[in-house]
Amino acid sequence: NFDFEKGKSTAHKHRSKRSNETSMLPSSLNEEDNSKSIRLDRRQLKLRKSSSQPQQSRISDYFEFVNKLDAEICLRKENEFLSSKIREIEKKFASLNQENPLEVAGQSLLTRMMRQAVKQFGKKPKGLRHDDVVLEHFCINVWILGGRRIYEIFHSNFIGIFPSPSTIQDRLRTFDLPSQDGINFSAVVEYLKTNNAPPIVVLSADATGVLGCVDYHEKTNSLVGFSAPLKDNGFPDLDVFIARMTEDIVKQFNQYDRASLVMIGMIQPLLDGLSPLRLFSFGTNSKYTSIDVNNRLNFVALKLKAFGIEVAAYSADGDSREMKVMRNRIRLGASIPSSPQASSDVHSSHPSHSTEHPTGLSISDPHSLRRSFPFFVCDFLPSCIIFFQDVTHLGAKLRTRLNKTQKSIPLGNFIATTAHIVALQEIIGKDRHGLRVGDVLLEDKMNYDAVRRLSKPHVRELLSQYVPKSEGTCFYLELMDNSTSSYLDKKLSPLDRVYRMWKSVFELRYWRYWMSCDNVYPLGNHFITLNAYLCVEINSHALVMLITKLRDTPQLFKPRLFSSQPCESYFKACRSFTPVGSTQLNFTLLDFIYSRCKKVDVALRLTALGHSDNIVYPRHVKNLERYGGSEESFVCNILPSTDEIRVTMDRARIDAKAALMKLGVDVADPDDRVFAFDSRLAAKLNEPLENPAPKEDDVNEFDECEELEDEGNDPLDRNVLDEYEQSLLNVISEGPLNDYSSLLEKCVLRNENSPRPHN
Repeated sequence: NFDFEKGKSTAHKHRSKRSNETSMLPSSLNEEDNSKSIRLDRRQLKLRKSSSQPQQSRISDYFEFVNKLDAEICLRKENEFLSSKIREIEKKFASLNQENPLEVAGQSLLTRMMRQAVKQFGKKPKGLRHDDVVLEHFCINVWILGGRRIYEIFHSNFIGIFPSPSTIQDRLRTFDLPSQDGINFSAVVEYLKTNNAPPIVVLSADATGVLGCVDYHEKTNSLVGFSAPLKDNGFPDLDVFIARMTEDIVKQFNQYDRASLVMIGMIQPLLDGLSPLRLFSFGTNSKYTSIDVNNRLNFVALKLKAFGIEVAAYSADGDSREMKVMRNRIRLGASIPSSPQASSDVHSSHPSHSTEHPTGLSISDPHSLRRSFPFFVCDFLPSCIIFFQDVTHLGAKLRTRLNKTQKSIPLGNFIATTAHIVALQEIIGKDRHGLRVGDVLLEDKMNYDAVRRLSKPHVRELLSQYVPKSEGTCFYLELMDNSTSSYLDKKLSPLDRVYRMWKSVFELRYWRYWMSCDNVYPLGNHFITLNAYLCVEINSHALVMLITKLRDTPQLFKPRLFSSQPCESYFKACRSFTPVGSTQLNFTLLDFIYSRCKKVDVALRLTALGHSDNIVYPRHVKNLERYGGSEESFVCNILPSTDEIRVTMDRARIDAKAALMKLGVDVADPDDRVFAFDSRLAAKLNEPLENPAPKEDDVNEFDECEELEDEGNDPLDRNVLDEYEQSLLNVISEGPLNDYSSLLEKCVLRNENSPRPHN
């Protein structure tokens, strides 16, 4: 019951009282209070107005987000294991992206060319700048692979995109490999460091033919084309070819043979997508010995070890001298020494062997694998070099043996012959079998694509279905498939590789023992060549040793990289640097070492960078996709244990015996004798490297491998030419010629001291 009239009068009295009080204050204070009250009123009105708007944010709007954030923080604190798992998945995803050579990111080549053209538009020729590194790599590769003429066409029509030929030549010089005495140790160290590759590499060596021509190289003032004498380290002494005067040239022609081959050594990093690097190259007349091979291997291993790089493996293509070194170094088939001192003396004879290794193996016992696996007949130390024979060459040798129809291949009640394959080609169409006529011809011995086609499982299925009595041929084709795919197939797990490789070994041992029981089928005429058989033995033991060596680093287990194919690819690239892309012999030793090698070194590196540069080189991608694409590659996270390997080897032995008994190859002797390594082929404990191979009925087949033919040299023509050149040089040397040797030495010193461009 509020009295409104009374309330109004009371409020009026209070207001009048306040007004009388304020009127008694100074005027300045009154004005200040009035301004403050006005400002307060405006601020309050503004705040009230903004708070009444519907889009005004409220603190309650953040409650849900804060609750979620608190829950996430609590979850992180409570479940650290989940966080660590997520981080591991992220790392694995990053590694998969790195190992996938077909998954590329970034601008396409066409986009780069368009941007470069827009950027250079309107500029004068001398004002053009080429800063795109990827586009520069592509231009250099076009110069190398296409040649100067095709590059000049591109430079003239794609103005501003392709640098001038002189600029490309300058950029090409920045890729020159620094070398000391022809060996590029420092380049290998820099290459691995630049590409973040592990300091573990594979060394391979091979030789190819060159034209027997002697040339003069003005920069070194020496003759190139002779086979130099080898030093104690296994490398040639090139100082003997310096031509200080005419008498030196005459002496060289009289004393040294022409080089008919060029030997190269390649370093393959254990990283997918990273191209191999040339370590050394020199000319030879193929008269070096296995001692030279052993000394050269030891020298390279020790030099790289001084730089912190380990040579994990050495690969060759079946050369008899390298084969002898491998058999002696791993003591293939040799018995275990009676005393530990004798065993240590054997392994200490190789300076590349070390006694320090991070694995948990008993490094003091080189026979630990012999004791772990009943039919394992090699010595092994984790710090030793593991030896491999090139699987591609092995497949070609097995195919060549099958194509030699004049020598039958008996397998119990059946034979392996190409006649069954020819019959299959006549019965069904090519759309089903996928074979070619040349696959069963002997002319092309190194046609490895034919090996791959013949080894496919569907060919064996079609033979069994349409060609009677072809069980022996199917068995031989499966033997080819197992011995090659165990290294080359990217999709196989480590145990599958062990099974296939050791099944091949047990089949060959059983089959060989069956032939040796009587003289009906001499091994030299009816078995595979001794060279091919020893290649299978070495590769089977090397696979087990590789798994044992890399058990702590399974990511380095990449068997397809343990081969000498980098050398073959290098030779093929050198032969193809002609206008017509010929792969025949077409270069001299001087042309190879001082011209083509530099181009191939750069081309291999830039082509391998194609996937990261988003540039597609079809042949490079095709090589990567052989035997399973990179997307299907088996990612090895853990290697099998010793017990798992033993079980797998036992299963392979049982299956091998069953397969041969099915063909009628039956032996009544116990398994420990049938599957044992032939002691006549065993390496002797104290046998020098140069001793002849053991006497055996197929020893004449030991060197029957695909040796390189001297395509460009006719011995008769070479001798006549040498006699003519020697007589001509003798006449010239007797003439009154001025001595310009001092000027030549000054020129050489000036060239050596001139500054070189850097990257």
